[in-house]
Formats: sequence, structure tokens, C-alpha cells
Amino acid sequence: MDPIAKAAADLSPWALFLEADIVVKLVMFGLLAASVWSWAIIFDRSRRLRAINAQAKQFEDWFWKAESLDALYDPAAKASHPSAKALRETHNKPAAISTTRLRITICGVPRAAKTP
Repeated sequence: MDPIAKAAADLSPWALFLEADIVVKLVMFGLLAASVWSWAIIFDRSRRLRAINAQAKQFEDWFWKAESLDALYDPAAKASHPSAKALRETHNKPAAISTTRLRITICGVPRAAKTP
């Protein structure tokens, strides 16, 4: 084998990895593990967001098809979406809505809003 071909073969990523020190190998394994972990989190969060969006769409469909809030309460009692939970908590509680401060949940984060 001529020296140029041998030098080119020694510069392959696998050859460089095999010739590297143990510290370099540990760092590379750590980076690989962090990458796999990050992608697992990304896929999990995207799956969760798709499920939450589907629940929100289902609740919105129920909301606009319901003739009254009482008719909307029955399917909302079985749903696990935050909007359905808010409806369950305020059902038959008109005093909770007429207070000067109203708690609103936006994307799972409680917010305080003033009522006029």
C-alpha cells in the first residue's frame, strides 16, 4: 500500500476514534448519549403536544356544538383536557366567575386576570 493511501485510510472517523485517548472516547460516548437523550425528549414532547392539540380540538368541537353549558358539562366531565377541567371546576359555581379576580390557565400556567 502506498503511503498516501495509508494516510487517507488512517484519517477515517472510525480509525481516528480507535486511535484516540480514553478521555476522548469517553467524551464522544457522553455526547452520543446526550444526543440520544435529547432526541428522545424531542419525540416525547412532540407526541404529547399532538395529543394535547387533539384534546383541545375535541373540546372546542364539543363547546361549539353544545346548546348550553349544562349540555357541555356531560362530555367535559369525562375529558382530561385543561379546558374541560376548568369547566368542571366552575360548573354550578356562579360566584367563582363573578369575583374581581379570575384565575385563567393558559398552556398549563395559571394566570390572574381582572374581570371588568
